[in-house]
Amino acid sequence: YWMLFAVVGLVVVAGAWIAAWSFQSHAIGRRPNFYAHGFIAFAGIVALGASEALFEYLSFALDAGWLAYVSGIASAVVFAYMVYRHLLLNSRARRRTLAYASAGVSVAVTVVFAAMSLAGDFAYEGRQRYNDVIKTPAVLLRPGITAEAFLIDARSLKGKVDAMRKPED
Repeated sequence: YWMLFAVVGLVVVAGAWIAAWSFQSHAIGRRPNFYAHGFIAFAGIVALGASEALFEYLSFALDAGWLAYVSGIASAVVFAYMVYRHLLLNSRARRRTLAYASAGVSVAVTVVFAAMSLAGDFAYEGRQRYNDVIKTPAVLLRPGITAEAFLIDARSLKGKVDAMRKPED
């Protein structure tokens, strides 16, 4: 059921997004361009999903958690282009002005999402950070460590932690 709710939520949000752009297009230019706005919105959603999936696979394959930040930048660029295309249908302003406006909107939305992510990270402060992306081992491009090496590192870490432990009163 949770998948159904996610899909229904996405369709409702996309429908509201398309309706808002279409209403604005109708109010300004007397042409709603509903299907064009729908195509832009769903193409943008597909591009955002593809970008996220690509960077998840790259993050796992290369064992590079920092690619999550690159994914955020790529998503911001895709979102900016999506807004630019919507604005292009609705406005007669110069393309450069529309590009600046869409970039500004994208930066603002990205800052809000980054702030929410940062607030979530502060909620988990003190906990171990790890890459939460799990894919099939066939995707790995970097070799992992052997189980024996992992256990040796774990014993070494346990020794360090035990040495740091304060004696009980």
